[in-house]
Amino acid sequence: MHKPILAFAALTLGASSAGAESASVPMFARAQLSDDVSLVTYGIMRDTRCNDPKLCFQDERLVVGVVVTVDGQRRDMMLEMGVPVPVADGWLELTGSPTQPRLSGATPLPEYQLDYSFYR
Repeated sequence: MHKPILAFAALTLGASSAGAESASVPMFARAQLSDDVSLVTYGIMRDTRCNDPKLCFQDERLVVGVVVTVDGQRRDMMLEMGVPVPVADGWLELTGSPTQPRLSGATPLPEYQLDYSFYR
């Protein structure tokens, strides 16, 4: 299934003719993905992405913890990059992160920028 992915500046939202809304947001900021769906990312549960894919010998995964609010009801969930999950009457997906993994040590949480899409 083809899903439109839109690129926007931090906390800027837009809609395509197919009903997709996207946001690129920093950690701990609220992303309003539709009139009734928003989320806040509170943690990185797994980040096994590599700086140089040619030298990477592991599965590259990015899993984040989020609080999704739908019509005022909050739900804690995990989102894995590239894996859409049903939310409300649509699909929510962590589409990527422009934040590159560090060569050594963990990336401080406030440095993460995360890209999300919500589509119906």
